[in-house]
Amino acid sequence: MRKYVFLISLVLTSFLVFGQKIPPANWSYSLSQNEVKIGDIVEVTFTSPVPEGYHIYSNDYGDCPPVKAKFIYTSHASYKLIGEAKAIGSHHYIDDIFECEVADFENKAEFRQQIQILKPDPKISGILEYQMCSLQMGCVYYLIMSS
Repeated sequence: MRKYVFLISLVLTSFLVFGQKIPPANWSYSLSQNEVKIGDIVEVTFTSPVPEGYHIYSNDYGDCPPVKAKFIYTSHASYKLIGEAKAIGSHHYIDDIFECEVADFENKAEFRQQIQILKPDPKISGILEYQMCSLQMGCVYYLIMSS
């Protein structure tokens, strides 16, 4: 399927970093099946190890100031998103600073997105926005793009 879907080279392409010298997470993806045909629904799993002492904010909490992880896909007639990217294994808690519920990942971040294939050779690309923080280094916002 990899030859059919250029799915989020989010991982391998350029990124912009704003803020301090916190290294970006090392995102990768895997597909639920190798070969696809029109009408198939595939699940894409995005994962990244989270360096010790850091955490990445998830996307599955309410209105609270930390920047939620956000997947922004470039529209194309060859695919359709099924719902939004779902956080897998995020940790929910009341943040002492923001005094509201947040969710984040330590050790490993994982999101899953279902996508329906509408045409052969789907062209899937987009942007991942996320915030990674450390008590010692503060927080930094990342924008990883695919082309």
